[in-house]
Parts: sequence; structure tokens; C-alpha cells
Amino acid sequence: MKHLFVFYLLDVFLLLASAAYAQVGIGTTTPHPSAQLEIVATQKGLLIPRMGLTERTGIATPATGLMIYQTDNDPGFYYFDGIAWAKVGAIKNPAGFSAVGNSTPAFVPSTGRIQIPWTQIYTSVGFLDIPASRFTVGENGFYKLSADITYDAESGTGNLPPNSNPYIAIRNASTSQVYAKTKFPVTDIVIPPSSKLRSIPSASTLHIEGTAFLNAGDSIELYYDQSASGMSFSVNSVDGPPFAHWSVLKIAD
Repeated sequence: MKHLFVFYLLDVFLLLASAAYAQVGIGTTTPHPSAQLEIVATQKGLLIPRMGLTERTGIATPATGLMIYQTDNDPGFYYFDGIAWAKVGAIKNPAGFSAVGNSTPAFVPSTGRIQIPWTQIYTSVGFLDIPASRFTVGENGFYKLSADITYDAESGTGNLPPNSNPYIAIRNASTSQVYAKTKFPVTDIVIPPSSKLRSIPSASTLHIEGTAFLNAGDSIELYYDQSASGMSFSVNSVDGPPFAHWSVLKIAD
């Protein structure tokens, strides 16, 4: 009898262990292969946790993707995006700006701020000084900073010095803190027996993106660091696609 009881417990344990890794179907015996959980119903719905603003903000270290329904203070479905809580379907005019520009002929022949004529396509809370090519943050919060630079290299593309890594960054103009940067696509070409040539494509696009907490009054700029490469480049849309687009947009308080 004792042996039978032991075998019974073993069977229960194996059944539970198997179920722990199996798909789950509620209202169906054949959940979709891509779903860990599938619920099928025609007269009932899914009810996720409901709570007030105070309870939501009191959740310790929420997981990215965590979702709740908030019952007060702008009720609705909220999810945690990895940085802050966001309301599903919310239509916002975020603080910040977005702008495009190009320059004829070449610009930025050496390390320094990228200054070209900018055309604003969006602005809200904050100030873009177009001649100075700097944005002053209007309010505290987490911001997404991004830029796309489609360029034509003017010089240095076939003869960059050793260890040169020119890059474009989005940074704080006052403190020089870099929030995001991307290097130009440098390729090392070995010339036998021991010479090395550093080169970059004569034309390409760089994408720069990052997230940072910014304070009201911070001055943000696009910055070029040629890292002793001696390379200059242009953003010129007169005879083709080269252009620049950059933005600083608030995503959370």
C-alpha cells in the first residue's frame, strides 16, 4: 500500500510539472500554437487588475509590458513601457521639437556643433534656436533624442588616420554630456605587408537615438567629433537625398 501511495505522488508530481510548461486554453482545448494562453468566449471578457493612481504608482519595479486598468484620475488601460507608465491610445502633443535641414555646400569641416538651416516641422514646450542649432528644454522629464543624417563625405574618406572614429552625437551643450552617438561606418583595409588604410563610404546615413532625463533649461545640440580624422561632410538636398532630421520629444514625466 505504501508503494502504491509513493507511485501516486510521483504521478501527480509529473502531471503538475508537465502542466507547468504546457499551453493553457480556457474555453478551448486547442490553444493557438503561438499562444501560451488563449481564452475563447462569446459572452464574457477578460478582466485585468483594476486599481487607482496611487496603487499603480505604488507597484515596485514593474515589468516592461505590465498592464492594469486605472479607475480614477484619467481612467483607462495603462502599461509600463520600461521607463514610465503610459496610457493605451493616448494622443499627446509631447514637449519638444522635430526639425529637418540641409546645407550647401559642405559643412562641419572640423569638430563642433552642426549648424545648418533648420525648418521646424513640430514644436511644443521648449525653444529651438534655429541659427544656433540648439534646443532649450521646456520642462523636466524623460525624452527620446534621435537624428538621421544622410551625408556626402567631402574629404578624408580614403585616408583616415589610425584609430580615428568620427561620430555624430546628441549632447548637452553646457556640460558636454553625450546622450546618444553613432560612429561613421569606418572600414579598415589592410595593405600588405603592414600598412592599414581607414575608409568610410562616400555617402551613407547615420541614425542616432537615445533616451535621457532632461531638466528644463538644458541646451541640446547635434555635435560632430571628427576624432582627428580631418574628414568634412555635407548635408545637401539640392541634387539628391542627403538631409538631416533630428528631434527631442518628451515621452514621460
